Amino acid sequence: EAASEAIVNAVAFECGRNYLQPDDRSDFLRSDRVWHSELRHCAGHRDAEGDGGSTQCPGSRLYAFLNDELRDRVAARLAGNQAPSGLTSQLNGEILEFDWDGGSNDSFHHFVEGWWRWIEDGTSHIDYLTAHSAAFADHGWSADQPDGSGWSGETVDGTSLDVAVVAPGHYTLHVRKAGDGFSFASHETVLVEELDDPEDPEEPELHTVDGNVYDHETDDPIAGATVTLDGDDFFASLLTDDGGEFEFVDVPEGDYKITASADGYVTGSFDIEVRPDIEVTVLFRLEPEEEEGDEDNDEVAADALMVEALSGTSHRSGNTWTAVVTVVVVDNLGNPVRDALVDVEWSGGYVGTSTEVTGDDGSCAFESGPMHNRDQTVTLTVTAVEHEHLEWDEEQSESVIDVRR
Repeated sequence: EAASEAIVNAVAFECGRNYLQPDDRSDFLRSDRVWHSELRHCAGHRDAEGDGGSTQCPGSRLYAFLNDELRDRVAARLAGNQAPSGLTSQLNGEILEFDWDGGSNDSFHHFVEGWWRWIEDGTSHIDYLTAHSAAFADHGWSADQPDGSGWSGETVDGTSLDVAVVAPGHYTLHVRKAGDGFSFASHETVLVEELDDPEDPEEPELHTVDGNVYDHETDDPIAGATVTLDGDDFFASLLTDDGGEFEFVDVPEGDYKITASADGYVTGSFDIEVRPDIEVTVLFRLEPEEEEGDEDNDEVAADALMVEALSGTSHRSGNTWTAVVTVVVVDNLGNPVRDALVDVEWSGGYVGTSTEVTGDDGSCAFESGPMHNRDQTVTLTVTAVEHEHLEWDEEQSESVIDVRR
């Protein structure tokens, strides 16, 4: 009994000066960064089972004493107020937000400790991120009920506390009810692995959208055509050069409608996506407007089809990239052609999809095989277009597009 009483005294002293409720549990992180989940405050070796250091010591009788008597006798010796319940934490940016249960008029003492372990030349070092265990001054525990004097934590009204995270590391909040008598504390540990640097925000990636505008019937470039690029947060308009070329630069990521118009031509437009690691090329083939006296298209039956437009994008994936080309097929009246069988070839032996069927909008897409991630150009050539009722007008078709990386 004398030995048992000595154990009770020793454990009560440690629980008292650290405000540990003997029958409660806490998470904590060892200096070697092994995480212990809900380890009991008064623990035997067996309670650490699964962490690589457990043994069968102490023996069965002493372990039974720990579970059946020790925690209850220590709790009775300390006879303090219960620890606050429901203590939780959440990292919001560089602020650790702690919350716990309590009355609206209650006040609580709190203390935050923090440290980070680092290794240099095989030697382990600890940097303290806040005031640490030195602030747990001896509060004068004795066999009489301890009065809690010496607790150095500040007082907070309410049931929440925000703590600024100064660096990556291990942070523990200890919180207990304020008052004259002794009160147990609740303990919540958080490991902050890394922090974002708000002073160095990542610049958004900008892209290029380029292409050409041609006359659909003659294949001549259309100089001075107006091309507009319209998105949620970006709008730009420019004129094509003498070669019918255009280029938009510094285009942010997003979904856009790109439109080409010129005097004497029917306006054309596409919906395009601008995404990271994508360069977009769009080819417009504008139909000349009908002159007065031309026959009404409604009275003319379609008898031919052609490739009206090709648009290409590049997609990066790790150390490779692929090209994707959209082919648009229309009939000689300008209507989208469904169920046209389109065959293509890729240059450079980059075998990819080579046969597709157009959908309701007259379009289908082809993807090249993977290529090394370096600046280069791959060419897609339309080799044949077949349809049950319409003949392919190859001379009036757009048939070749280069996709750049």
